[in-house]
Amino acid sequence: MKLKDCLEADAVLSAPLARKAPDDSWLSAYKNKSIPESLFKFYITANYFSFDKCPLFLHDEQRILFSHLEAAVELIKLSFEEYHELIDLMKKYDEASYTPIKRIKGETFDKTAPKKFNRYFQILIINMYSILDSIAESIAIVLSWGDLGRSQFSSLVKSIGDNLKKKNNSSIKIVTLENNYVENIKNIIEEEILRENNREWYELFKLYRNKQSHFRRYSGFLLHDKHGQFYHFLPRQWPYYFQQDISYAKGTKTREDLKGAISELIMEQDIFEYCDGLYKKIYNLTNRIFNVLTEAFKIKKDSRCDIEANIKRKTASLIHKYKFTQFG
Repeated sequence: MKLKDCLEADAVLSAPLARKAPDDSWLSAYKNKSIPESLFKFYITANYFSFDKCPLFLHDEQRILFSHLEAAVELIKLSFEEYHELIDLMKKYDEASYTPIKRIKGETFDKTAPKKFNRYFQILIINMYSILDSIAESIAIVLSWGDLGRSQFSSLVKSIGDNLKKKNNSSIKIVTLENNYVENIKNIIEEEILRENNREWYELFKLYRNKQSHFRRYSGFLLHDKHGQFYHFLPRQWPYYFQQDISYAKGTKTREDLKGAISELIMEQDIFEYCDGLYKKIYNLTNRIFNVLTEAFKIKKDSRCDIEANIKRKTASLIHKYKFTQFG
């Protein structure tokens, strides 16, 4: 089918752009607590992203900025909602997968289940990290902190970490209202990610996301308890291949401290406990940051702040058009 054959329509249909009430999907997500409360409050404060309610501080000539913020916030909502669906699918295919016990007992198993289990875990990890990058994009739009259109949460974390290393408590700074909100968010990220008792979870999560996005494979472990129930465990090392610890030399002894070696290599909690902890961590982080963004958005909207010149320039540079139209 070619485009020219589909341009005879007399009308174009779309979802309503002017809204007077929250969308049902948002109400449902809020009522069942699929999303943080502050994210819903942000959505309400933004007047449900109704086209005719764009605040002055987001009113660019191309009418992109407000819609771009809506897209980022919608992605956060969708990723939180899909988490529970993906976990249920992982559990379904974990239950259907092969284990040596099933073979011994003559129980049936699905040979394709491990592939599906890994696929849904991949999507879950990518989805959960997309929440963080969408948060970074929201911060860049509302508070002009970050690289609009290419905002990466990891860049914000690195920037805060670098500043902590050269922090001089004796220096005096004049802080504007907007900068105060930025400082509040920096403090949240420092507490949740960069403090000594918190810093490792994010780096390992970022590794999982990068490898699942570009490499997909991970060397998980399937271990059973004394009741013969099997559990998936994730490695804390990259790269790791089982071949690294295999020897074919005749007479070579196996490691005496196998339990200690495995404990050094993998997490202490299984994959479902890890995913649950990750979900709660990101849920709490999102809630705290959007509490700040909601307050900042409301003040800037109510005070009828004009759009800043620098955000205008950044917004204009968001659009990229390419010459490619079709394969021959």
